[in-house]
Amino acid sequence: MEHFKVFFKIFVVVALCISLLFNYSLLSKLNDLENRVKSISSNQNQVLHSVNSQTSHLSNIINDMRKEQSWISPITISDIDTNMEKGEANVTFEWQIRELKDGSTVVFNYKYGNEEEYNTINAVEKVNGLFQATVPPIEIVLEPEFIVNLIESHRSGNVKNERAIQETKVEQAEYQPSLKYFVSVSHNDMVKSSDINTSIMNRMLPKPYGHIESHINIHDDKYNVFVVSISRSKPEELDPLTIEEVYLKKYKNGRLIGKEQLINGNEGITTGDNIIEFERKQLDQEVDFDKLVIKAIYTDGASFEREVYPKY
Repeated sequence: MEHFKVFFKIFVVVALCISLLFNYSLLSKLNDLENRVKSISSNQNQVLHSVNSQTSHLSNIINDMRKEQSWISPITISDIDTNMEKGEANVTFEWQIRELKDGSTVVFNYKYGNEEEYNTINAVEKVNGLFQATVPPIEIVLEPEFIVNLIESHRSGNVKNERAIQETKVEQAEYQPSLKYFVSVSHNDMVKSSDINTSIMNRMLPKPYGHIESHINIHDDKYNVFVVSISRSKPEELDPLTIEEVYLKKYKNGRLIGKEQLINGNEGITTGDNIIEFERKQLDQEVDFDKLVIKAIYTDGASFEREVYPKY
């Protein structure tokens, strides 16, 4: 019996050793397999990266070749001459034509805003195929771009800010007329034209009155209002025009019930980035109105009004 127990113990020990060796061997093989999978995955990523890099490089080469072989260079804006008294700007376009035949006629074609037909201007050659054309004066938007941000919340936790998004889109859409243009070259009976370009001119023309952002926060029966004035990004283009005074006008049932001048929060502070904040003297007053209007008065005496809150 004792001999059997000893034999059984030896068998168990040997079996455990064999199991450990087998598990170790299996674990080593699994580690090797995992390393191989990682290596293959890494190689695939490197190959994909190399292919993408080469594809991008080839695309750039092809684009460069197309540009070199193109008969016309990109059409660019070379000058903007602004006349603030008339509220107009003359925009000059410039481009290069390669291998222009003698006797060819070069025409700049354009249409602005809602015009249906293209207008034409005979281009002027400055030197060696470099042409320019100046379109008739384009009207500058002589008023600020208003952006309305409205947040209305109640005890239920619901927040109504849909109107802020709608207002922003409407304001931007109103001031985004585009200029479409292309160049055509005619020689005898042959005519060739460039691609049609589109430019949003108000993004390029100076905005003398900048932007006015109004922020209305209504919580239950209390409200706060503050206004941010942002001047144009390039004040060197024209004499600075900034807001001197901002008023908040309250209406109820179509009748003016109050007018409050907002405080200049930047007074005595030099920010250097043409941003001025205006805020109310008294905060968290009760909502006793059904319409709010912002009135802004600028340093040149011009004033603008914008309805920022009709109750809904």
